[in-house]
Amino acid sequence: MIDGRRPAIGITAFVSDLEYGCGPESLHAVSDDYVKAIWEAGGLPILLPILPPEASSALVDCVDGLLLTGGGDVDPSLYGERRSGCGGHILIGGQATRSSVA
Repeated sequence: MIDGRRPAIGITAFVSDLEYGCGPESLHAVSDDYVKAIWEAGGLPILLPILPPEASSALVDCVDGLLLTGGGDVDPSLYGERRSGCGGHILIGGQATRSSVA
C-alpha cells in the first residue's frame, strides 16, 4: 500500500459481444481472475478500456501499475507484415491500447 491506500493497477480490457436485452451489445471486459488476483494482492483493479493510442498516456497517468492481459495473437499488420495463416486467433480491439501503454 502507498500512503495507506491500495495501488491502482490498470488491467487492459478486450471487447466482447454479449446478447443483452434487445440484441448484441459490445462490452469492454477483463477476466474476473485478474480482478480477484489484484485485489487479493493488495491492489485496486482498474479496467482500462479500448481507446485510441493517443489516449495511452492519460490511461497510464491514472494508475500505479499495469497488467497487460494476453489474448489472441498480435496482428502482423501492426509491424508491417501480412498474415501467413500460421497464427491463431487475432484480437483486433485491444492491441493498439496494449501496445501503446506498454
